[in-house]
Amino acid sequence: MTLRYGEGPEAALNRLRRKVKKTQSPAKRRAQTGNIHWIVAKTENKLFTGRAELIHRMQDAFHAGDVAMTQQTRLVITGLGGQGKSEVCIKFASVMREDFWGVFWVDVSNESTAHNGFMAIAKALRSPEKTIEELLLVLASTTKPWLLILDNADDPTLDYTAYFPRGKRGALIMTSRIAEYSKYSTVPSEALEGLDLTLSTRLLLKAAHVPKAAWPSQTKEAENVANLLGSHTLALIQAGAYIAGGHCRLDQYAERYRRHHKQLLQHHPNQRQSRYQNVITTFEASIHAMKTLKSKAGADALELLRIFSIVHHSILPRQLFYDAWVGAWAVSRQPHERLKIRDIKSLGSKHVSRLPSFLGQNLGRWDDRRIDDATDLLVSLSLMARHEIDGDIGWSMHPVVHTWAKDRLEHDQKKHAWIQTCCLCAFSLVNSTIWTVRETGWRPHVRSLVSPGAKELFLYEPPTFMLPLIVHCAWLLSAVREYKALQTLLDGIYRVIDISPWSLAEEYMPIWQLAATSSIVLRQSKLAIHLLEHITRIEATTLSDTDPQLLTSQYSLARAYNDNGQPESAIPLLINIINLYKTFSTHQDWLLESQIELNRCYTNTNRHHEAILLLEDIVRVRESATEPSAPHSLLRSQHALGVAYIAAGRVADAIDLLEHVVTIYESILEESHHDRLAAQNELARAYISDERFDEGVKILQRVEQVQKDTLEETDVCLVSTQYTLGTTYLERGQAEDAVRVLEQVVRMHEVIMNETQPERLSAMYGLARAYKNIGEVEKALGLMSRVVEVRKRTLREDDEVRLESERFLEHLVAGTVCG
Repeated sequence: MTLRYGEGPEAALNRLRRKVKKTQSPAKRRAQTGNIHWIVAKTENKLFTGRAELIHRMQDAFHAGDVAMTQQTRLVITGLGGQGKSEVCIKFASVMREDFWGVFWVDVSNESTAHNGFMAIAKALRSPEKTIEELLLVLASTTKPWLLILDNADDPTLDYTAYFPRGKRGALIMTSRIAEYSKYSTVPSEALEGLDLTLSTRLLLKAAHVPKAAWPSQTKEAENVANLLGSHTLALIQAGAYIAGGHCRLDQYAERYRRHHKQLLQHHPNQRQSRYQNVITTFEASIHAMKTLKSKAGADALELLRIFSIVHHSILPRQLFYDAWVGAWAVSRQPHERLKIRDIKSLGSKHVSRLPSFLGQNLGRWDDRRIDDATDLLVSLSLMARHEIDGDIGWSMHPVVHTWAKDRLEHDQKKHAWIQTCCLCAFSLVNSTIWTVRETGWRPHVRSLVSPGAKELFLYEPPTFMLPLIVHCAWLLSAVREYKALQTLLDGIYRVIDISPWSLAEEYMPIWQLAATSSIVLRQSKLAIHLLEHITRIEATTLSDTDPQLLTSQYSLARAYNDNGQPESAIPLLINIINLYKTFSTHQDWLLESQIELNRCYTNTNRHHEAILLLEDIVRVRESATEPSAPHSLLRSQHALGVAYIAAGRVADAIDLLEHVVTIYESILEESHHDRLAAQNELARAYISDERFDEGVKILQRVEQVQKDTLEETDVCLVSTQYTLGTTYLERGQAEDAVRVLEQVVRMHEVIMNETQPERLSAMYGLARAYKNIGEVEKALGLMSRVVEVRKRTLREDDEVRLESERFLEHLVAGTVCG
């Protein structure tokens, strides 16, 4: 291969690698790597034009075989919105697809969409991770080559490094409008600008559906338009769609554009300084086209555009509109309903009247033609994109289009659009399934809906009208499990209508139910207990003992008791719930949840025999389960049973069961997977209990090293391993090693646990013993005084763990401990 002038050896080597890859057959390349996971929601744009040199530079930067193990390569692409950053990533990913075992796309425009994207990756990998942090650890430890694309990193208040997997493995691309973010690149970043005139002209002609044979005769007109639009990619596509829709000819567009540009600056003078005035002018031309249409489609499209501006720019399914129609039809059959502020659950005829005209004016029968006509018009003008989702249809907007559609609303228009959109969502709750089954897809929409806050929303209309809508917003947040946002909305409601969750009025029961839900999830145990004791008392007088609503409330109360260090109060509740669920032919999932919570109570009160009987029952049930998730659920149940066997002194049973669990985990999970490491940790504990110290310590040291490489020092899994290792050193007479490790454990427990948790108290007890063994008796006394004080408050007088602590403290005080 001949060297190019000024190329340099490194660039030449990269070019040689690319040539070698190109000479390999596709089959050989697939055999070497091959793509298994393609989690990319977007498809390649048929209008994609140019950018060949950029794609080549990206290929030079990313060599999957090289970056998989030695260095994580990150590339940041910056530029104006609508310049084609996302399209470049799609093109690159498509070209390089077979070089990566996994290609994963995440929209990080806000925290909700980021969470959705990472959880979609977890689902595709059949991984049980529930948080972004856990999923990132999985990627960080994956030895196969992967590409992670973080799209729309445009919020300057977010720390996007939180979405970077740690370590040296993998490849990452991030797109952003913020030039400063180029600092995150480990290779030269790319600042995307407009296409050159030739490519801009070609893109415009393609978007306008001009036959290729006619391009030479229309090139000059196309060049004029491209110059007017500043070669902005999205503006060119928008102009092409306008022309393709028959709203004007190519030779007429420049004059049409200038007229709308003048009007834009007259009505919105602030746009003079906007970098987006060219593309916004093309949007305004499309608005004019919709207004001049004589059919209903134009007016309906304008109405839909306002509704879509209130929610997020991601996909909104058509099912929402049908379910809203069903709910509105049901309410319309009660025309004499009167709304009262106390009837906060009710939506009435006034709410029906605020639905979009294409729904509210035709409640007699469902007819989706008007929605289809309106969305087809918006799609034809490139203001929306159409998607197929799980047998349904949905629509999304480009972020730049969405921002423009929202910003152009006057205050009264914004109020009207919000009420329309909220009524749609509230009435659609007649089918709650779409909100729970597709909860990840709905999260960004619900977050956008409630973003104005309760104080502003209550100003839109009188409280009798607004309160039911805002309470329905709270239910939507609960349905999609956005509990922090739910708590914020509830706090706003309290302030506006002057109520408090600590002074309960029965007419606000739906609000207290929502407050109890958020309090439990957010570990506000005392408030949850206060609310749920009130709710269960009321429900016990109005519902039967077997009513699922009452049982659900009682289960929640038991959880709150357990979280608050009151497991003895939770146990009788849970036993009663379990006995009732066992008589049902349905609700078996709730039976298992209740049993697991009861096991937590038994563990917290050292009732190991009851815990074993319960877990053996759960294992039997899960062994007969056939759903896809059952194998992993079974392993987790067997793991828990093995831990209970250790606590009860049945070490041989624990070893047999945990060896089985670890063997399977080692064959199906990555080395750093927390379930695998936790099971190895417990197996090590079982070996140590069986005095097989060398085997146990060897496992613990390996587990600790893996966790130190992948976890924060406060991570409960790492701290648990260190606790086991520290207590093992203590049992082997290595007191100084035990002090070194257990001091770290106790420091971390102070950060991550409250003082009543058994694990924290056990670590303090172990450290006190180690201090005594090296002659630090005063330190031991200080720790044990705290341990005994807490255990006196939380354990029965005859509890053996409490009595052991008291005896050790007495011996320390008397100076008679023998080691």
